[in-house]
Amino acid sequence: MPRIPCKGINKDGTPCRGNGLPQYDGYCIGHGPAEVLRESRARGGRNSSNAARADKRLPERLQGVIEALTQGISDVRAGTLDPAAYTAICRGVKVLLEVHRFADEEMELVRSEEIEAAAAEIAGVQGDLTILNAAARMSAERDRYTIESLIEQGLVTMEPGIDSDTVEPVLTDAGRRRFGLQRLTSYTQQDIDRIEGLLERPEIDRDLRNAALSDLLKMRSAIAEAMQDLEREPDPVRDPLTGRTLSEPPAGVKVGRVPVPPPVESESDAEILEGQREQVERLIQIFQERFENELARDYLESLAIDHIGSGGPVSMPSYPATKNGNR
Repeated sequence: MPRIPCKGINKDGTPCRGNGLPQYDGYCIGHGPAEVLRESRARGGRNSSNAARADKRLPERLQGVIEALTQGISDVRAGTLDPAAYTAICRGVKVLLEVHRFADEEMELVRSEEIEAAAAEIAGVQGDLTILNAAARMSAERDRYTIESLIEQGLVTMEPGIDSDTVEPVLTDAGRRRFGLQRLTSYTQQDIDRIEGLLERPEIDRDLRNAALSDLLKMRSAIAEAMQDLEREPDPVRDPLTGRTLSEPPAGVKVGRVPVPPPVESESDAEILEGQREQVERLIQIFQERFENELARDYLESLAIDHIGSGGPVSMPSYPATKNGNR
């Protein structure tokens, strides 16, 4: 039997999508005469509080379907509706719900595109998803190129991220100074005291000793660079593509550990750096005097490994100069 649409109108003014029933003069059970509706609800138990709350949660377009299914159950029980006919109705309802679901997904996609287009219009960009995606890719590629340039300049380094399997770009001491985030180095007095405490041991493991000396040499280099930047303000960081000054690091670059500035009444930055330089030079001198033979042997061993089969000359190490010129 062909489907007859309900002649009723929903509260929002849209046509009812329920089935018009002949016994209700072409109206669905939800839009039928009031006395018939009350009778069917009383017969089907539709006046329970749970059902009333469910009516409020359901979309209005589905309320007529639910009521028709409920009425069908009552009719099957009363013997006025063939069970096979009711099964056919249920299959039709399932198809109808699938159509509604597909329509909702399509409308959600349309709304999403409209929102993106409106946002692009507010930003002054053509509301075209292709253009927006291309712009996002260009921005990411520009940031990547800028980060690579900063790495080459020694202003950014790659360090392990939160996930040990990944690395992320982080500003170096020089990078933080160039961006105006600090004036001192990130080395603290605790770092120097740690190495000095190591030297107080009667015996030091070879790997631990070499690592400590490497840290001291890095400290000396970083302190020297910081002192030079104090004497003359470092040049601002430039965008490698446009040449414009970068006021902040590119997206994705972490700032890293920034040293806490000293209180106003304490030593000046120059005095702090000079004190650190003197301590580091003294510790380097102690290393050279105490481990001169071991350091020379380590150096020769590393050269021997690097020059196996090359026939290249092996020379003695050249130790970094200390403040008094002694080794």
